[in-house]
Amino acid sequence: MKEDFSVPFSLSGIPEIEQFVGRKEELNKVKKAFQDVGSRRKVVLLRGLGGIGKTQLAAAFVKEHRDVYSAVFWLNGKNEDTLKGSFTGIAKRLYNEYPSSALLRTAAGEINVDQVVAAIKQWLSIRENTRWLLVFDNIDNPKIPGIKDAQAYDIRLYFPEADQGSILITTRSSRLKIGGEVVSVRKLLDVQESIMILASTSRREISDQDPSAIDLVKQLDGLPLALATAGAYLGQVSTSLETYLHYYKTAWRRLQQTSPELLSYEDRALYTTWDLSLKRIQTQNESAGKLLRLLAYFDNQDIWFQLLAAGRKAGPEWFSTIVEDELSFNEAIRLLCDHALIEPLRVSNGYGMHSCVHDWALHILNAERETSVATLALICVGFAVPEKSVSEHWVTERRLLPHARKCLESVQGSFDLKSQGDENILNAIYNLGALFYSQQYLAGAEAMYQWALEGNEKAWGPNQMSMLDTFNKLGILYERQGKMVEAEAMYRRALEGKEKAWGPDHPSTLDAVNDLGTIYADQCKMAEAEAMLRRALEGKEKAWGPDHFSTLKIVHNLGTLYADQGKMAEAEAMFRRALEGNEKARGTEHRSMVDTSYDIGIFHAHQGEMAEAEKMYQLHLTLLKRSHCRMSALPRAIMGKRTLHRFPIFDFRFHTFGIQLPTFYFRFCLPTDPCQTCLYHSPCNDYYFKRRCRLLRDYYQRC
Repeated sequence: MKEDFSVPFSLSGIPEIEQFVGRKEELNKVKKAFQDVGSRRKVVLLRGLGGIGKTQLAAAFVKEHRDVYSAVFWLNGKNEDTLKGSFTGIAKRLYNEYPSSALLRTAAGEINVDQVVAAIKQWLSIRENTRWLLVFDNIDNPKIPGIKDAQAYDIRLYFPEADQGSILITTRSSRLKIGGEVVSVRKLLDVQESIMILASTSRREISDQDPSAIDLVKQLDGLPLALATAGAYLGQVSTSLETYLHYYKTAWRRLQQTSPELLSYEDRALYTTWDLSLKRIQTQNESAGKLLRLLAYFDNQDIWFQLLAAGRKAGPEWFSTIVEDELSFNEAIRLLCDHALIEPLRVSNGYGMHSCVHDWALHILNAERETSVATLALICVGFAVPEKSVSEHWVTERRLLPHARKCLESVQGSFDLKSQGDENILNAIYNLGALFYSQQYLAGAEAMYQWALEGNEKAWGPNQMSMLDTFNKLGILYERQGKMVEAEAMYRRALEGKEKAWGPDHPSTLDAVNDLGTIYADQCKMAEAEAMLRRALEGKEKAWGPDHFSTLKIVHNLGTLYADQGKMAEAEAMFRRALEGNEKARGTEHRSMVDTSYDIGIFHAHQGEMAEAEKMYQLHLTLLKRSHCRMSALPRAIMGKRTLHRFPIFDFRFHTFGIQLPTFYFRFCLPTDPCQTCLYHSPCNDYYFKRRCRLLRDYYQRC
């Protein structure tokens, strides 16, 4: 026998790779872990999502460093039978190389595969035979203590007994614990590397500056299997990249089923590669499999326990059990993490899912779209919307917004929610409308409020309380969009319903009177506006007294109306009353003083009382800072509304006093294209907001 135990390198069993791209960091980690070949045994695990390229990475390492090892053996660990079959293939290779070895002659002719495995392990344990490399590929179902799975097996039983050699393992399982170095294989972050895979597999000339190529690889999110699948399909047809992306979004299942097979991914395709993981999950915990199906209707990033737990009481029994407490939730979510179908997000303490897994869950697991699954997701998100009284509620709102958008996308045009007549669904829809409105997604808010309106009217009738509240919300929404006729119609329906339900002097009715008055003023119907606001003021004074905050709100609105009419004395009287009343009831620094402090400053400036004006402006800015820059805290004069045209150079008044306007004051608009910029970087659909943005742009240009 040759003393170096060398075996010629063979590609037998190693997947064919046309062009390996990137992964330099991972390759270097593996190389570093395998330093000092020939000393004690070294084990490296390549761990990651199915289709992420673990096998290709292992193959690339083997081909690049094959000269370092005396022998390299590739074993298919898909299941225990295929693994034993790989050992049989090794026995034949070794016998062909060393026909005089009695041990290998016996192994090559042995019928009992367990005896073959034992013989190969014995050969690998010979003291002088230390420079071999074993690659165990696809060890995705390892035997885990406490988990019963007839198909699982202990990979350690197939390791040679001697403490020598090198072992490289690819696995999806996060529970495989055998010591050694773990190298996490994640999605490709470099867009150019993704385009290179797409170009090599499609055999097309694709520029890394091509917008269609960039859009496509971003959609496939750095998953090599998805990129190779797309490339293989594009290599057989003349379809453009743009058209392929359209098919991917609109006909995902059919597109994947008609894509050609990939030699480098054995017998797996994008739409089947995670099926086996799902079956193993369902065997251990059926509810965890159902949870994965449900998650398809959420955004694929940042899912957390409290989000799902919000819908517990409205969900089926399996769901209520999973979200009963965080320990139960963790038990199910850990199983999904174990198979790399989702992963923990350290920054947000939530969980994320690769976009391709998300597409698979939506189009394969939910091939038969069930209303109950989609509406359960909608209820969870809707019930998770916090009350405005909750501390830092806007943080949770921002976190919920992507999920709310996904819910809207999932149900829009697919399910007739308003026909469900389910109170939980209607309440969730209403809450999502409020969320969208708060986050300046006005089109989504309108859709949700309309659904809530139609659903409530069908279920409870036109004068039910939630119906009347929805009328009011739609009125506010239409007013913000500059749809004054629609806004007036909604406010009228709200007022008529409240008058019928509670009478003309009920506080809620008077609120509707005030709203109708403001919309009349917005349409320059001054007489009607004054009549409505005076009716609301008299009713509030009678019900709550002259100094109640709801009364003072109407006082301020009436002052704004008088200012619009040029009745400055009457306007100042109303503003002073509102200011003094709020100061007395709530103190000088309460947010209710934001509007009034600014308007009083304007009047002081007009009268030449600069010291008093500066005092009011400074108070105004202080209150804005403490409001966390939320749009709802900005005064009407700044937001636009009716007072915008009266003081078109309000910014210069701050400049006159040498007051430095803080950055947050203008964070909502960019001078270059203000109409496309809004709070939280969403498209600006607000009629008044656009006017304000143009005003601020003009101010910057003048300065």
